[in-house]
Amino acid sequence: MDIKKITSSLKRDYVLVVVMALGLFLSYLGDEYHKVILLIALIGAYPTFYFVFKDLLDRKITIDTFNFFVVSVSLVLGEIQSVIFISLMFACARILDERTEAKMRHAVEQLLALKPEKAFREVDGVVRCIVTGK
Repeated sequence: MDIKKITSSLKRDYVLVVVMALGLFLSYLGDEYHKVILLIALIGAYPTFYFVFKDLLDRKITIDTFNFFVVSVSLVLGEIQSVIFISLMFACARILDERTEAKMRHAVEQLLALKPEKAFREVDGVVRCIVTGK
């Protein structure tokens, strides 16, 4: 398995959303699911931890650094439901970002497909045909 595919997959985020929603549901059922809820919180927080360490190795501070801080503080304080909810929001944001980027890329491709092969330019009463090079 390629770790890059696992950590940058849109399918992964969909699965995380479902798992974390299940974790939030279990947290309202009682304390008997505490270990499962903690495991779900750690699984949900994994992408945040991964991206921040990857960015720090590249000597960059990004929004993931602050996300890491928020999730870490919630874990230290024992607010497992908060960790799950915050991670759920991050996963939804990644899904929205991927979908928006895909739609933008598709719109640009459609726009470039409309680019003409020839253009006519008039200079001092003389019309010249210019090949744009599609």
